[in-house]
Amino acid sequence: MRMVNMADKAFTCLLNRLLEEHLIDLTAEQCHVLNCLWKNDGLNHNEIAEKTNKDKTTISRHIHHLRKKGFIKRAILESDRRNKLIFLTESGKGLKKTVLAQMKKAESQALRKFSEDEIGVLQDGLDRVIANLKKGIS
Repeated sequence: MRMVNMADKAFTCLLNRLLEEHLIDLTAEQCHVLNCLWKNDGLNHNEIAEKTNKDKTTISRHIHHLRKKGFIKRAILESDRRNKLIFLTESGKGLKKTVLAQMKKAESQALRKFSEDEIGVLQDGLDRVIANLKKGIS
């Protein structure tokens, strides 16, 4: 499992470097939050935490920074004032193409010497590891 952690850290470092080279004022972790919203805008903190597999405190910190940068905004539902939904701003929507290109570039680098079959085996193996770990938690 140490190798999975090392791969995650290496991927994060590469993506952070690519973002910096392209003068994109985001971290890899913030990109994951934005990516979640690009797929389904208008989620609450808990839904974003669940979809990104991050704890609520970490998500709250990312949301705070993304709001300060003007990429997202909060909306409070009149029917449930405790439920704050997170929406992309026009600036946040405008980042999608550039950021996804850098995420794809980092992913391509990570998998560059793998065949399609090997990528499938790797994906299947990691899916099973994740499922096994989730069963151990519940």
